[in-house]
Amino acid sequence: MAILRMLGVLTSLLAVFGCGGQVPVIPTAKPVPSDALSVPETSTKSRIAKSYMGPKIRVAVGEFKELDEALSLYREMGWSGIAPGLTDQITTGLVQTNRVAVLERQQIKKVIGNLVLEKESPDAKYFNQKTTKKTGKLLGAQAILVGAVTEFEPDVSGADGGFSMGQLGGLRYHTDKAVVSIDVRLVDQETGKILAAARGRGEIHTSTVGGTVKYQGLDLGGQAWKRTPLGEATRAAAKQALATLVSGLEEISWEGHVVGGSGKKCFISAGKDLNLKVGDQFELIRRGKAILSEDGSVMGHDETRVGRVKLISVQKKMSIGQVVEGGSVAKGMIVRLPDSP
Repeated sequence: MAILRMLGVLTSLLAVFGCGGQVPVIPTAKPVPSDALSVPETSTKSRIAKSYMGPKIRVAVGEFKELDEALSLYREMGWSGIAPGLTDQITTGLVQTNRVAVLERQQIKKVIGNLVLEKESPDAKYFNQKTTKKTGKLLGAQAILVGAVTEFEPDVSGADGGFSMGQLGGLRYHTDKAVVSIDVRLVDQETGKILAAARGRGEIHTSTVGGTVKYQGLDLGGQAWKRTPLGEATRAAAKQALATLVSGLEEISWEGHVVGGSGKKCFISAGKDLNLKVGDQFELIRRGKAILSEDGSVMGHDETRVGRVKLISVQKKMSIGQVVEGGSVAKGMIVRLPDSP
């Protein structure tokens, strides 16, 4: 047993010293510089692009345009068309992206009607005016989302599909799939400039959703419609177009308005509701008269850079900025994300 213990010790020594009899050098870790432990500060624009939590432009969604060739088919089937459903899907999808501030337009008459009821109607006296909202405070849109159906190919399998060849007119049709394509464009409200554009296409095979169904009498906005190949294709086209559109919003320059202030302090009409944060910096710009094209459309503005503003306080719907570079602020100026950090 003693011999075995000695052999074990010798084996351990050989492993440590190696065959050459030298002790191996164990590398020591180099000290980490203190500045390497700190996270580098990124610009507001970079943070916005990475987290999608930056300032949001205000967008209203307009009604989609139908494919003209499909109108006669809609009338035969008693359908209102697929565009109204697309408008609702795109509106809901935009809200869910958290990339833009979506303004209600489809039900805006109901919103206005309620405001008038509480503030200006003969029945306004029955409402506690301290709890009602002021009229004339609805936000205006910075951009409008418009779109059109550019391809509509229903799935038809004789009478089982619910269509006749005469009803289809000049439309292409399939027995094994449904195809829908849409184009969407985000248009600047003031200049008419297209800020972003995208196309979406949905192609759904009948086997994917359990085969064709009878479309006669189906409500295009109902749950039964959504489960059809045409309904699935419409939703897929909307989803693809929306994903492409919002991916291009990183390059759109957000603007805010100076609603008050003097000297080196200003009040900006945006706050936590648009994901602004203390420390964000913006260019301070004095906007002059609009520059018009030959057809009278606004091409841009005569602008003068005044300086740079840093947010020192962010509230729910407004922020307070301090001028860190340049001259004094005045109501009516605008703030814009800088082109560089």
